[in-house]
Amino acid sequence: MDRSNVSRLYAVIIGTVTALLLLALVGPATFLTADQYQGYGSAVQAFGVVLALLAAVAAVRSDTRDRRVDRTIGLHRELIDGPVHEARIRLWTHLKPTVGRPECARSRFRDLRTGDLASYSGDEGHTPIEDVNTIFRLFERVEAMRTAGVTDERLLFQLLGRHALWWRSAIIPSENEALDPPLSSFVDWVVGSPRHASVVEMWRAHQDLEFGPPYEPAST
Repeated sequence: MDRSNVSRLYAVIIGTVTALLLLALVGPATFLTADQYQGYGSAVQAFGVVLALLAAVAAVRSDTRDRRVDRTIGLHRELIDGPVHEARIRLWTHLKPTVGRPECARSRFRDLRTGDLASYSGDEGHTPIEDVNTIFRLFERVEAMRTAGVTDERLLFQLLGRHALWWRSAIIPSENEALDPPLSSFVDWVVGSPRHASVVEMWRAHQDLEFGPPYEPAST
């Protein structure tokens, strides 16, 4: 239910409750004494205040959840549109020829800086390492907002969890190098929920088919 429909629903509920309270106040006036009616009216008004407070709390909670949903959808929109989406497409296209060759499918971070994969063919305006950092910065915001409790976690898992796991699998740390901590922290949250274990396993199985087995550096 969108925010406008929720607002209309609360307006109908409040209007109905107000009408019932008015009836409750007017009806007994014909057969109660003045003292009895005064006590009765006070009780009805107190009950009305309680109902109004409950309606206000429910409205605030609904609005808060709506805002969390909006923020989460906004993060997903950044991923699938605009500069982040363009960076994803360039980088995915750049790495795609290596899929099926396990020794290259999961690219080391340093190889995107100085190795054979460090530049795009025919595109001097962008570099793979810049695009990786663009993607990582989005997940930095995702993780910051998640830990602040201002996103809808169910939607966050559904809309962004698979993408985070994919990029964490595609770009692996070089030796003695820590890969983007916010992305790793978000992935830890994604894979750490027992409720979503079967979904995560399905995502990982699909990635193994796409990338090949995890990269293992040759022993020296």
